Amino acid sequence: MDDALLMRLAPYQITYTARRRVSIRLLTDGAVRLSAPPRTSTEYILKFAVEHLDWIEKQRRKMQKMQTRRAEDIENTICYHGEKFTLVHDSTLLLGCRIDTESRTVFYAGKPEHAVQNVFRALRNESEPPIIQRVHTWSEKLGLADRLTSVRIYDAKTQWGNCSRAGRISMNWRLFMAPNAVLDYVIIHELFHLVHFDHSARFWGAVSRVDHDYEAHRQWLHEHQHFLMHSPF
Repeated sequence: MDDALLMRLAPYQITYTARRRVSIRLLTDGAVRLSAPPRTSTEYILKFAVEHLDWIEKQRRKMQKMQTRRAEDIENTICYHGEKFTLVHDSTLLLGCRIDTESRTVFYAGKPEHAVQNVFRALRNESEPPIIQRVHTWSEKLGLADRLTSVRIYDAKTQWGNCSRAGRISMNWRLFMAPNAVLDYVIIHELFHLVHFDHSARFWGAVSRVDHDYEAHRQWLHEHQHFLMHSPF
């Protein structure tokens, strides 16, 4: 195997799983994960990867551009009720932040290098009462208030909400930054788990009858996850 080609491929890792053929996956750090059936030779796996080296390098370039663009966006903006707001330092503020919806600007206190951290902390403190109230309102609209035992607000980087078998609904505070329609979708989604504790056709049918645009709302979360989930804490 040509060492120069392997250097272009690196970094890479090989894993063996119960599958029929070799597959290539590019990780967020640019590393290549090569998954292969048990007992596949290393030589064969690397030969397969090198044959797809042009595709791998193309995907790495695309990923680098996307990550750079997202980092620049996140550094200067924040998502608030579904809209991008510009972060601007205000030396007259002592604590927290001030939100100007007309100019779509978030004025923040403290050092500029702590901008995102300070704004996220302020939004998190502001988010709990309205989200909890919204869950209770929807539980009454859907006739599920008697099944709902409690609501809590939590922080997560990989989950928007959760429903326990005991009737406890948990909501990610970061949804406060999403459009109200998207927040409502997650609330409706979790509340219907009080009836259908799965993702069966009946479950999705119940969701779609209340939120006709739930697929668009799911897509919005997917496309804006990097804004909502970005946080230094």
